[in-house]
Amino acid sequence: MSADRVSRVEDFIRREISTIILNQVNDIRFKDFNITAVRCSSDLSSAKIFYKQISFNKQEPISALALKKFTSLVRSKLAKSITMKRVPTLTFFEDQALDNYSKITGLLDSIND
Repeated sequence: MSADRVSRVEDFIRREISTIILNQVNDIRFKDFNITAVRCSSDLSSAKIFYKQISFNKQEPISALALKKFTSLVRSKLAKSITMKRVPTLTFFEDQALDNYSKITGLLDSIND
């Protein structure tokens, strides 16, 4: 499959999941999810969804069972708007990139001091 098509599908999935969360998810725990990236396999059979919780108050992490139910809900809603034969299997991962960036920047600043 061409890299261009995979990239377009990733962007479509990211936009659709963001719209689903905004308009169709009633669970407050998932309302503060910000989809940061989507990475699909080359055959589009699976997609890794990276998210960041943007809540200002620190709440306990979402349980695996709640995330599993959320994943199946999002996949079923995505199936209604996607025009592919098969909807990719979705797996959600918390995006650690910003945290890692902060740690690296802190280390570099301490070296410069």
